[in-house]
Amino acid sequence: AFYYYTAIITKRALEIHDRNYESAEKTVVIVEQKFEQGIVDQRTVNLAKINKNNVLQNRSTYQIVFEQCYSNLTILLGLEPGTEIIFSENLDSEAIKIPSVDFIGPDKSLEIYKLQLRQSDYKVSQERAKWYPKLYISGYLGTQQYQDNFGISFNSSSWSTVSYLSLNISLPIFNGFVTKSQVNSALIEHDISRNTLEQEVSKSRIEDELILKEFSYSKEAVNAAKEDYQLSKQNADLQLQKFEEG
Repeated sequence: AFYYYTAIITKRALEIHDRNYESAEKTVVIVEQKFEQGIVDQRTVNLAKINKNNVLQNRSTYQIVFEQCYSNLTILLGLEPGTEIIFSENLDSEAIKIPSVDFIGPDKSLEIYKLQLRQSDYKVSQERAKWYPKLYISGYLGTQQYQDNFGISFNSSSWSTVSYLSLNISLPIFNGFVTKSQVNSALIEHDISRNTLEQEVSKSRIEDELILKEFSYSKEAVNAAKEDYQLSKQNADLQLQKFEEG
């Protein structure tokens, strides 16, 4: 979304700079004619040429931004190199009202660190479980045939019912040192995960506060620029009236 909207805004800026450059070129031609007529001096000619070069420099800067957005969109959309992307949407700056933003939702990337902390909790429990005795219960219920020879009889009287139930308890006596080391290691990993989560949460809050401040300042700058644009347009209309009146 960032690259897309930056691209269409920059595309609009390039169109404006193209018209500015055409006007700047015409201005240079007119000023050079006035210079040949002795109406203006060389300094005025130089200023007109500098203005044309400034417009060209600004256009080149916007062109670089547009190409960067184009390349990133090509990569993110999985397109082949050389694929043409057509931006058909046009933004009307007069119809756009910048909303107020006072709150930013939780950072989704923090979920990764929360899951890592939960995973380290499970790892500590898993390592501590190695200290617990283990109880195994197994049983058997069936029939067997006991004979003094290798033959097999299919007579039901030759088969005996056999069943048993066994209980096995395993005590971890000789692996206590290894288990303690593994538990300590898991606890250290848990502390690292918890500290990482706390640091990332704090970092996210600071970044959110900065984003909100930047948004507020940018909104003020945009509103001021819009007012300047409207005043400049009025001045341009007044200058045109003066020009038409001679």
